[in-house]
Amino acid sequence: MVPKQPDHPKGSAAESKIDESSGISTGHSPEFCFQSCSKLMNLFKKKSGYVSEFSQFLNDMKAKNPRLEEGQRAGRARLWDKEPQDLDSLRRAQESRVKQSAYVYQSH
Repeated sequence: MVPKQPDHPKGSAAESKIDESSGISTGHSPEFCFQSCSKLMNLFKKKSGYVSEFSQFLNDMKAKNPRLEEGQRAGRARLWDKEPQDLDSLRRAQESRVKQSAYVYQSH
């Protein structure tokens, strides 16, 4: 049984080569591969007209409050961006800690 040949004109440079003994296609020309890949890539193109409800909400919120992102960056810096610690002061703080008893609610 001979496999089905790709759709391209006979005698063109894009015609694939067939191995006579097995009847299997040995490859396609670069032009054919490029055309096939171009057709496939069109399936994955982003639809430019669609905007989700959530994206619309965020865009509206940013338009109403242009300093929103600046405030978010400041909040992130306040919570997460810390100054480097001095190793000497860190060591002194650890040495000066009072050891906690095993059961803190027991009183003597």
